[in-house]
Amino acid sequence: MLALLVLGLSYASYAGVLAAWSYLELSGVVDQALADQARSGAGLVRAAIIKGAQEAGVRIDGRNVVVGETERALAVRLEWSWPVIAYQGREILEVPLSLERSLARP
Repeated sequence: MLALLVLGLSYASYAGVLAAWSYLELSGVVDQALADQARSGAGLVRAAIIKGAQEAGVRIDGRNVVVGETERALAVRLEWSWPVIAYQGREILEVPLSLERSLARP
């Protein structure tokens, strides 16, 4: 029984580390997209985020990447989930994650 508890806690820690990794990875992708494409507009920032997430190996749904644009700022909202338990290709338990960034234009 103790071995199962230790195994469960170890797996939960492992899944938590992977979820944190995906958050940090996408945070860097969003920051890079804003730095590189902010002058080009919301559409290119959004495309850069989706491409960067794919290259980083983090699965996101393009419908959950929202980039808003005004004269003075760009705002990004990104939502995704990290699978904790999957069985036969279906995610049974997922950790929902989100990220928001904004950048003021000069």
